Amino acid sequence: MRRTVAENDEYFEVYDPAGNVVGRALRRDCHGHPELRHRTSHVAVFHPDGRLLLQKRAGTKDIQPGKWDTAVGGHLRPGEDYEAGARREMHEELGIAADLPLFRLFELTIANPVETEEVGVFGLVYAGPFEAQAEEIDELRFWTREELLDPANRQRMTPNLLEELKLLFEWANWPPVPADADGELPPEEGSAPPEEAFSFRRTAWRRFWSDPVARIGVAGILLLFVPSLLAPFLVNGRPLLLRTSEGWSMPFLRYFFAPDTTEVLIEQLFNYALLLIPLLLAVRRLSRRRPKRRWWLSAAVALLCLAPFVWTKPVMDKTDFRAVLAADPANWALFAPVPYSPYELVASPYEKPSAKHWMGTDDIGRDVTARMLYGGRVSLAVGILATVVALVIGTALGLCTGYFGGKFDLVTMRMVEIIICFPTFLLLLILMAIFRDWKFEQSILIIIGVLGLTGWIGLCQLVRGEVLKHRTLPYIRSCEAIGLPVWRTMLFHLLPNVSGPILISFSFAVAGAILSESSLSFLGFGVQPPTASWGGLLRQAFNDPFAYWHLTLWPGLALFIAVSAFNFTGEGMRKIFDPKA
Repeated sequence: MRRTVAENDEYFEVYDPAGNVVGRALRRDCHGHPELRHRTSHVAVFHPDGRLLLQKRAGTKDIQPGKWDTAVGGHLRPGEDYEAGARREMHEELGIAADLPLFRLFELTIANPVETEEVGVFGLVYAGPFEAQAEEIDELRFWTREELLDPANRQRMTPNLLEELKLLFEWANWPPVPADADGELPPEEGSAPPEEAFSFRRTAWRRFWSDPVARIGVAGILLLFVPSLLAPFLVNGRPLLLRTSEGWSMPFLRYFFAPDTTEVLIEQLFNYALLLIPLLLAVRRLSRRRPKRRWWLSAAVALLCLAPFVWTKPVMDKTDFRAVLAADPANWALFAPVPYSPYELVASPYEKPSAKHWMGTDDIGRDVTARMLYGGRVSLAVGILATVVALVIGTALGLCTGYFGGKFDLVTMRMVEIIICFPTFLLLLILMAIFRDWKFEQSILIIIGVLGLTGWIGLCQLVRGEVLKHRTLPYIRSCEAIGLPVWRTMLFHLLPNVSGPILISFSFAVAGAILSESSLSFLGFGVQPPTASWGGLLRQAFNDPFAYWHLTLWPGLALFIAVSAFNFTGEGMRKIFDPKA
C-alpha cells in the first residue's frame, strides 16, 4: 500500500547521491524524487529500566517518521554530521543538554515509494527531567515493548519507524518486531521473558568493559578477591577429606562454619559469601522466567545458608593430622594446596621462599602464603565495610542537608568543618589506642568502625553539592506538587539521580581504607596478632627489609595491586557517569 504524505510548507536540506548539498526544497517537491536523498539523525531516549521514548500523535494518525519516530530527530543542516544534528534536535525539541553522552546505535538507509533516507541513530539514557515543546507533542511518555506491540496504541506504523524499531529490537536483545507487508503490527501473543527485555545496564557494562584501564582494575580486584574468598579450600591445616579406620570425615567442615580465630565474624562473613554466591547463581538460572519467585527463593536460600553459621559452636581441636596419617599407612587425606593454617608454626623463622613454603615464613615460623591469603580477607573486609559505613552516613547527611537546607544545613556543615580540622590519621591512632586499652578482641570491627566514622566527610560534601544542583529541577518540584512524602522523593527520585558520583567515590574510598588499615597495622595499632594482615607482615620486616625481602615483597605487591585496582575501577566508572569524560 502506497502511503500519501500531506503537503505543507516544510523545507528540507537535500543532497544528491554523492552527498553534496543541493540546497533547500519544499517537502512536497522532495518526496519521490529519484535524484534526491534525505539525511536524518535520530536519538532514541531510553529510560534506565529499558523503556523507549516514543510520541503518539493525537487522533488516529500514525506515529510519524522524521522528528518524532524514535524519540527525537530531524533532517541535518548544511555542514552537520549525524551526531551534531542529533544533539541539536535533542536540545531544540526536548530541552535536553547538548553535552550529554550519546552512544551510536546504528545507521541505515531507508528506501520506499515515498522517499529515501540515510539515518544515523544514537542512544541516550534518560538522566533526569526535560521539557518538550508543548505545541508539537500531544503525549510524551516512555513505552515498554508490550506497548509497542499493542495495536490499540496506533493504527499502522510507517515504514521508516518499522525499519528502525526492527534494528532497535535487535540491538536491545528484544524478540523481532512482527509485521506484515504493509507494516501493520499484529497483536502480542505473549510477554517477553524479563531476561530478554532491554536493560541499559548491559550498555553501561559494555562501555565500562571497553575501557582498558577499567578492565585492568576489575582483573586486579578479582585477583585479590577470588583467592581470599576460596581461602579455606586453598589454605587449610585440616584435611578437606580424611579416611581412617573409623570411616570417612571432613575435618575442615566444622571450622568452616565456626572458625577458631579471634576475628570470627569476618571469617564467617567470607565463608558465608563463599557458600551463598554459587547457590544464588543457581537460583537465578533456575528461575530465569519467573522473576517474582526468584526473590523469594533467594531469600530462602540466604536464610538456609545462615543457619549452620548460627548453630555450629566453636571447638578447640589441636589434632596433628600429619601424625594421624603417619600412624597408619592405610589412612588417607586430601589436603588443600597449602596444607598449613595461618596460625600454625610449621618451620624456622624467616625462611626464604621454597617449594614447601611458596612465600617463605614469618618471624615465628608461620607460612607466609597462608597469612597472605587470610590477610587479603582482612584488607578487603575493612576496605569495603568501612567504606559502606562512611557511604551510609555521608549519603544520608548529604541528602538531608542539601534537601532541607536552612538551619539544619548550617549547623551540619559547621560540624563537618570542625571535624575536618582534626588530622584524620592522628584521630585514628587515638581511637585505636583507646579501644586497645579496653581489651576489645575484635580489632577488625574497631578498625571498620573508626574508618567508617571518620571517612564520611568528603562524601557528605559531594552528595550535598549534587543535591543542591538537583533540588531546584522540575522533577523534584513535580514530586512536591503532587504531594509525595519527603522520604519517597529523596529515596526514589533524588537519590538515583545523584548516585553516579557516589559510586565513583565509593571505589576510590575503598582503596584509601585498605591503605589506612595497612598503615595502622604496620604501626601496631591495627589488626592485632595472631590475625594475619598485610600491614602486620610488613612490620615484621621492619628491622631489616633487605634481609627479610619476602616479608616486604609480597604484602607490598598485594597492597599495590589492591589500591591500583580500585582506583582504576573508579576511573572506569567515572567515564560512564561523567558526561564530560
